[in-house]
Amino acid sequence: MRVTEEFQGGNVGDWEVADAGRVRVAARADSSPRPLWFYFRLEGVESREVTVDLVNADRCLGPRHGWNTVRPVYRLLVPGRPDPPGAA
Repeated sequence: MRVTEEFQGGNVGDWEVADAGRVRVAARADSSPRPLWFYFRLEGVESREVTVDLVNADRCLGPRHGWNTVRPVYRLLVPGRPDPPGAA
């Protein structure tokens, strides 16, 4: 499995594959004191389920008590099937 940000708006800093079903990622801060988003793609995934640990999420999104209103957005891309219209 590999993590990539090689597309418009992609943002991921350090990443590490912990095992076949778990990856740890950090948002890249650039020159901002607070990274603003995670936006990346997982490639070469062989596991049916993948856990993604956002290791600097508190620094990006605020303290954990604010997480009750934050939900991740994700999309499954199936090889050989085109992206839906308007997909980035």
